[in-house]
Amino acid sequence: NLGVTGETSGSLLGGGQLDEALAFLTASRVAYITLDIGANDLLGHLTSPDCAESLERPACRERLESALEAYRANITSIFDALAEAAPDATIVFLQTYNPFGLGTGIPFEEGTNLTISRLNDSAAAAAESRGIRVADGFTPMQGTAAFTTLMLSSPPDIHPNALGHDVLAQAVLAALE
Repeated sequence: NLGVTGETSGSLLGGGQLDEALAFLTASRVAYITLDIGANDLLGHLTSPDCAESLERPACRERLESALEAYRANITSIFDALAEAAPDATIVFLQTYNPFGLGTGIPFEEGTNLTISRLNDSAAAAAESRGIRVADGFTPMQGTAAFTTLMLSSPPDIHPNALGHDVLAQAVLAALE
């Protein structure tokens, strides 16, 4: 388990975590690789003052578009590196869920659903073109953050609780079927 809290696709590429994983993969026989990266690429933008009033504000749109563009390039590089280092491994990418998806239907929630869907669509396209399996972590968590994450804790925490971990684990298992 080489997971690091707070990683973005950019810090995964440049911060040593991917290098450590690639060294391990090159030196070891690995049957399965799971990857969950992307939520933190958007989190700082979605919670920024630029996006506080509306995700449609020009400053917010600019931030989000830039983040999505960088993510597309980063996730492609990450997938290529993993596939090259472990050509016989089954790689499963877990799509990002919406930690703001509380089931309220307010504009912010709907906007974050659309933005995270775009992030997930980019990763899915890159994954599928490389034979990487995609686990849908978005759909089963949609509108359930009150029950599946720690968002209602004080302070709010985007990470899944035990139920959320179970839901995401089921998504990974479904991708392996």
